[in-house]
Formats: sequence, structure tokens, C-alpha cells
Amino acid sequence: RAAARYVIGSGQASGLRNLQIDLTRPHVFSRVVNEGGGIWHDAAARNESPPAVPEEVSRVIGDNEFFAMAIPVNGKPIGLIYADSDRIHPHFDADRYAEFQKLCLLLTAALERAPEVLTRSARP
Repeated sequence: RAAARYVIGSGQASGLRNLQIDLTRPHVFSRVVNEGGGIWHDAAARNESPPAVPEEVSRVIGDNEFFAMAIPVNGKPIGLIYADSDRIHPHFDADRYAEFQKLCLLLTAALERAPEVLTRSARP
């Protein structure tokens, strides 16, 4: 299972803060984590591309568009970065996706250069 660890820009009562995703079932998040890379999940993707968003995630995010990208370190996935749209910014565009990808790639590069950060953050 993957569990939300850091949530930014969401209220304390948000379901994202307690979200857990079963990565053993086939769906869009397990595919991203297992195959690597990222996804821009918009209305067209929601209607056309199984595997679908798992129910536990749909209950929390509704029909919002989202980006998701695996964070691999030394070829092994250690996490997933997720960003969704909101009422103020209901639709994403190619520029936002490009910036999201850059952020994820910078994070991956930083974690690969500083593996002690992973060890320190794993402590309670």
C-alpha cells in the first residue's frame, strides 16, 4: 500500500491526508509506479484508458484532473508525486504538466545524489 506522507495545499480535513492506495491491484497509480514515468489524467483519459482510478482515490478527488509521476531512486520506485486541479484552476495545460515533470525529475535527481536523506526521513 502507498500512503500519503506529505500533503501541501489541502485543508486539514482533506481525505488526501489519510489516503492509502493498494498498489497490488491494476489501476493508473500502480501502472505509474511499476512502469515509471508519469501521467496527465484528464477527462479523456478517465473515459478511455483502463485501468481506472481506484475507488478509494475517486471518493477523495472526484472528477478532478491530476498529474502523477513515480519517483525512482536507483531504478527502484520509492514514491509517487500527485497534483490535482481545483475549483480555482479546474483544468491543466501542457505548460503545467511540463513544470510538474521538471519538479519530479529534480526531486529524483536530488534523492539519488543524497541517499542519506531517504534514510533520515524513514525514521519516526
